[in-house]
Amino acid sequence: MAFLGVRAGAGNLLLESTDVAEVLPFASCTAVPLTHPRFRGLCNVRGTLYSVLDLPMLLGYAPVTADAHARLLLLAPNRMRNTALLVNRLVGMYPAPPGDPWRVIDLDGLLALPEFLDIGVPA
Repeated sequence: MAFLGVRAGAGNLLLESTDVAEVLPFASCTAVPLTHPRFRGLCNVRGTLYSVLDLPMLLGYAPVTADAHARLLLLAPNRMRNTALLVNRLVGMYPAPPGDPWRVIDLDGLLALPEFLDIGVPA
């Protein structure tokens, strides 16, 4: 199993490569009113809308700055359809977890977080 290494805030994270369908440069997305800041908005990828969540913010870090290094990780459709994670930068591919200071992200655990699906700002 291979792993995709990314920088998210102050953390070095690994995701199973099979959980990510595609990695794209981040240009911008359309903000959605009355949503939590960790929900960056909607992004059009070749005519399909993707919900974009700021992974560092979801994990308690500062939000991603939309610079030349920022990347969108389009999740595999069998994991979460039309969903993308925004990260600070792509680091590379690894055949196995390289150890400290890397943290393997359990995508099932991440998708189960209430903060992942509950994007609305409380009234």
